[in-house]
Amino acid sequence: MPLHVQYACLYWATHLAKAAKSQELKTSLELFVKQKLLAWLEALVMLKQLHKAVHLLLDARTWLQEQLKATRDHGDATPELLYDAYRFVLEYYEVMDNCPEQIYISALPGMPNCLLSQVYGEQQYAVLLSPRDSQWGANLRIVETQPRHNNFTCAKFLGNA
Repeated sequence: MPLHVQYACLYWATHLAKAAKSQELKTSLELFVKQKLLAWLEALVMLKQLHKAVHLLLDARTWLQEQLKATRDHGDATPELLYDAYRFVLEYYEVMDNCPEQIYISALPGMPNCLLSQVYGEQQYAVLLSPRDSQWGANLRIVETQPRHNNFTCAKFLGNA
């Protein structure tokens, strides 16, 4: 992967967070989330940087919410898509981090019936025998430790995501 693409994958949200509010950026972000999100997640897996997706998605969502608040635009669904993407990464992190193809084989078919599943669910990658959950579960992340490392003593929790 070319260095400029690697840079873009890792730092786009950092630049967005520092950018002035603009309709053009808002539209670009919406197109990215609706059309390129899965390719970006694949790239992060290949770069061994999927863990950065969580913060990048939150940064992008924060920027967008400030933009929408300033323009009093309450009809935009992109913040919900970014939230779903954030939950998607948290829920399926281990599966996706081991193999980017699992985004399509396991993660997309298994995610709840949310806005993100409606956007990317048109392409049937697998057929489910049981119905999807109607919403994301209450747990953001379950942390498991190896049996020999069961002295888990500290956890950091983010504020209101």
